[in-house]
Amino acid sequence: TDAWTGLEKTISVTVNAKQDEPEPTYTFVTTESDLRVKDGAKCLLVGDSIMAYGGSYGYAPLTKMFLEKIGVSISKWDCNGAGGRSTDHLINETSNCYLPKLLKGQGYDFVFIQIGINDQNAGRSWEVYKERLNWIFQTIIDAGATPVLIGNCSNNTDSPGGWTGLQKSYCANHSPQILYADCAKYQTEAYKADGIRNSGDGIHPNYYGYRWMAWAM
Repeated sequence: TDAWTGLEKTISVTVNAKQDEPEPTYTFVTTESDLRVKDGAKCLLVGDSIMAYGGSYGYAPLTKMFLEKIGVSISKWDCNGAGGRSTDHLINETSNCYLPKLLKGQGYDFVFIQIGINDQNAGRSWEVYKERLNWIFQTIIDAGATPVLIGNCSNNTDSPGGWTGLQKSYCANHSPQILYADCAKYQTEAYKADGIRNSGDGIHPNYYGYRWMAWAM
């Protein structure tokens, strides 16, 4: 895609995640100074409550902060998240987040999709979910954007039968047309009831958990 030119994987970060330090310390180190992104990248983020919750310290604003700190120029950053959302909502023409409606005329460069937890919870099979992903990603590509699947389903296992492993394999088989953000291992940490990365309900990250997920992106 023409949105990226010469992206090098040479960025490292140190994040101080101690519970007793409310303001984290970030240290960004780049071994290459020529990280280039097309000026004014336009991004859309679509997801369920993981995407929607957290307010100013949620997933979307923290991800934007990280990107800007490493020199990504962003002109449009739209977030469309809601609790309970599944693939049903993206493919249903009557839904207020019907994907073609969200994409029409917007000129997005990247569309980040964080969806699947509620599909799993509803008992939907991987095969049905995959068919829906095919439609979702093709819709994004047809609109001229690059889709990015955010891997953070509730079955956070890298075993071949786990959705995290299947998501990774799916995106690897369709790379570079479809990208994958490996947030699942960080959300696994967020599920731990250690008072640091878990919001208390066993599902949603708190500020610290969201920071780790945002950096994974």
